[in-house]
Amino acid sequence: MLKKLVSGLLTVSLTLAFVGVADAASVSQLQKQSSAFKNKISSVQSQINSTKQQKASTQSEIQELDRQLASVQAEITQLNTKIQETTANLNKSQQELKEAIATREAHYNTLKKRIRVMYEYGNSGYLEALLSSDNFSDFITRLEYTNKLVEYDNKVLKDYTHSEEVIATNVKTIAKDKKQIEDMKAEQAKKQQILDNNIARKNQIVKQLDSNQSTYEAQIADLQQQDANVQALIQKAEAEAKAREAAAAKAKADAAAKAKAAAQAAKAKSSSSSRTKSSTRSKSSSYNTGSSNTSGGSSSATVYSSNGKHYQYPIPAYNGYKPNSGYGYRSSPIAGGTEFHTGVDLKATLNTDVIAAESGTVIYAGWRGGYGKCVIIDHGGGYSTLYAHNNVLKVSVGQTVQRGQVIAGAGTTGYSTGVHSHFEVRINGQHTNPTGYIY
Repeated sequence: MLKKLVSGLLTVSLTLAFVGVADAASVSQLQKQSSAFKNKISSVQSQINSTKQQKASTQSEIQELDRQLASVQAEITQLNTKIQETTANLNKSQQELKEAIATREAHYNTLKKRIRVMYEYGNSGYLEALLSSDNFSDFITRLEYTNKLVEYDNKVLKDYTHSEEVIATNVKTIAKDKKQIEDMKAEQAKKQQILDNNIARKNQIVKQLDSNQSTYEAQIADLQQQDANVQALIQKAEAEAKAREAAAAKAKADAAAKAKAAAQAAKAKSSSSSRTKSSTRSKSSSYNTGSSNTSGGSSSATVYSSNGKHYQYPIPAYNGYKPNSGYGYRSSPIAGGTEFHTGVDLKATLNTDVIAAESGTVIYAGWRGGYGKCVIIDHGGGYSTLYAHNNVLKVSVGQTVQRGQVIAGAGTTGYSTGVHSHFEVRINGQHTNPTGYIY
């Protein structure tokens, strides 16, 4: 009977050991896949950082272009004002020229008539008129008329000469104004071309920013996919844990039943079998103690106290601080627009201690997409917690951690705009509002 009991115990031990080896192999494969995935994530993260730098540079360039556009537009406005003023002066000069030409024509016709009269009567006409006077009074009268005719002739000649000068001046002014307008229009066309080029360049930059926006949206989609992967990982780990617990409980029950049967059989035997009975009980007690240890016990080596809360606050240095960003819909700090925030962002400084909110088993420790360096702890009963954007990780997959134990140092890895700790509570892999668990 003892041999059978020992054989049964060995079978249970070997079965549990085989399960442990199978789990280790599975974890090893996951770690290899995770390592390859980390390399890809690192490459994508570099591209994201580069895109952020380009976006900042592009925004500065757009601001400079806007300043240049405003300057060129102001210059074009000034040119348009000058062109209008010069055009008005040109129109005025052209009207004056038209009037001067008409005046010149009138003076010219009058001058021709006087020249014709002088030609017909000769230069002695004035003298003869004076000498043929009847008396001195007549002579004075004729002299007065003669002076008026001379003055009139001089005035006609002077008016004609002035008209010619006005015409010549207006022609020069008009030519100058036309040249000035042509020069200003050429300058306007040049500045307009600069303006058009800057607008085209700005449109190209805006188009590039739109492309960058699409890139960020794709990254958000990737983050959501990673979130789904985390949920699947948690559900799988919990299912496997439940299966192992069920198998261990069944093995323990079978071993206890066999031990009890062996003890009862040994009690009915002779006194010589008493030693066997005592030995059997001793071994059974030893097994039960070992079985209890396999399920894991609570360690007293915790770093922080629980403060009597359902879950301990993950950042003891800032215990009780309001979250930087709460659970639910918010404006995305990375891509803009609206997104659903699956946890709370807790205040932290670089490498501030991040602790386990509750005891459990680490089922993930490494780079996880937009979460950056991330730790996920399974607490059993469908509950798990997630700690993201860490700078350093201080636990590994498969490790049992106690409530209050330091698991990481806070940072800003992954899709993060500053140092903080992103904390999530998940039930059966689905995120839920963690606020009531830590406040």
